[in-house]
Amino acid sequence: MENLPPIDQLHCPKLKTLLLHSTDESSLQLPNAYFGKMQMLEVLGITKFYYTWRNLYTLRYLSSSLSILAMPQSIERLTMLRALCLRGYELGDISILASLTRLEILDLCSSTFDELPQGIATLKKLRLLDIYICRIKKNNPYEVIRKCTQLEELYIWRVEDDSSQISSLPMFHRYVIVCDKFRENCRFLINAYLEDHVPSRALCIDKFDASALIHDSSSIKDLFLRSGHLYLGHLRGGCKNIVPHMDQGGMTELIGLILESCSEIECLLDTTNTNSPAFFELVTLKLICMKGLKQVFIESTSQCSLEKLEDMQIEYCTQLSSISFPRKSNMCNLKILRLQWCPMLTSSLFTPTIARSLVVLEELKLFDCSKLKHIIAEEYVEVENADYPNHALKVFPNLRILHVHGCQGLESIFPITFAQSLE
Repeated sequence: MENLPPIDQLHCPKLKTLLLHSTDESSLQLPNAYFGKMQMLEVLGITKFYYTWRNLYTLRYLSSSLSILAMPQSIERLTMLRALCLRGYELGDISILASLTRLEILDLCSSTFDELPQGIATLKKLRLLDIYICRIKKNNPYEVIRKCTQLEELYIWRVEDDSSQISSLPMFHRYVIVCDKFRENCRFLINAYLEDHVPSRALCIDKFDASALIHDSSSIKDLFLRSGHLYLGHLRGGCKNIVPHMDQGGMTELIGLILESCSEIECLLDTTNTNSPAFFELVTLKLICMKGLKQVFIESTSQCSLEKLEDMQIEYCTQLSSISFPRKSNMCNLKILRLQWCPMLTSSLFTPTIARSLVVLEELKLFDCSKLKHIIAEEYVEVENADYPNHALKVFPNLRILHVHGCQGLESIFPITFAQSLE
C-alpha cells in the first residue's frame, strides 16, 4: 500500500465505502487527519490478508511480527461509520473505537491489540464482533463481551481458554467460539472443518465438563444445544453417551459432530429407555481416538434414520466392537465411510437392508480393522435376496473407491453382484 493518495487530495465528503488492502510487509502510517474529510463514511476496511479459516490459523504464528497500523485520531470523526474491518495488523491501543457510536460491525480478525476496551460495551448498535485468532495482550475479552448484551454475532478463538470463560454470555444468533487447549493436529483439523463448512453456529471446546449441561442453566448450555457444529475434545464429567446424557432432546439441530479423545464416552446414542428422535440434521460425524467407545449406536425403537448423514469417519477407537446402525436407518445420502485402526471391531458393518439404502456411497475405506469378518452381514443376505429377488443387484451402485488394508480377518467384502461400478 505504497501509493496512498496524499491527505490534501482526500476531499471526499460523500464517500460511503473505503477499502484498503495490502499484501506487503510494511507498516501503514495514516496521518492523524486522514479521515477528516470523510464524515459520511459508513464502511471502512483496512486489511492485510486474504480471509480463509486455514490461513487465519497460520497467521497466529506471525502475530509477533505483524505490520503496525497506527490508528489516526481522525477516525473518531467518522460518526456515520457502521462497519469497521481492521485485519492482520498490530493495532496497539484501540480504545478510540469506543467513540464510534453508530458502529454495527467490528471485525478485528487476526490482528493484535492491547486489550478489548471496556467502551465497546457502550456501543448499543454493535451487532457483530469478530476477534477470531486475535492476540490480545492483556485482560480477559470475555469480561467485556458479557456486557455486550446487544451482540447478535460473535467470532472468537482464544488460545488456552477454558470453557468456564464462556459462561454468562449473551444469546447470539450466530457464533463460532473456539476455547483452545487442543493439540496442534487437532487445531489443523478444526480449521479445515471450519473452512469446508463455514458454520453459522459452531462451538469447539477442549476439556469441557459435560456435567454442566445437566446441572447448569447458564449460557454455555444454550451455546451447546443450539450449535450446528460441535468439536469436543477430552470431555469430562462422567457422561457415558452424547444422547441422552448430554442432550435428552436428541440434538436434532446438529449438523456436524467431531469427538476426539473423549475416553469416558462408551456410545454415541443410547435410546434403550427413550423413543426420542435424534440426529435428524446430522451430515458429518467423526469419532477420533475414543478409547472408551464400545458401540456407536445402542437403540431399540429410536427415531434415528441418519437420513442426512454424508460423511462418517471413525479412527483409532481401539475398544469399538460394533457400530450397530439404527434399524430404521435410511442413509441414502452417505457418500464417505472411513474406518481406521478399530482392531476390536467384529460385527458386520451393515445388514443388507441398510446396505441397500446406501445408494450414493462413493468411498469406503477400511484400514487396520483386523477382526472384522464381513462388511455386509451374510447371515441375512440369502434370506433377504430370496424375499426381494429384484433388489439383489441394488447395493452400492455408485461406489467408486474401495480401499481395504490390514483387515486380516475379513472373509469377504461382499458378494460380487452387490457392486456394479467399482473403478
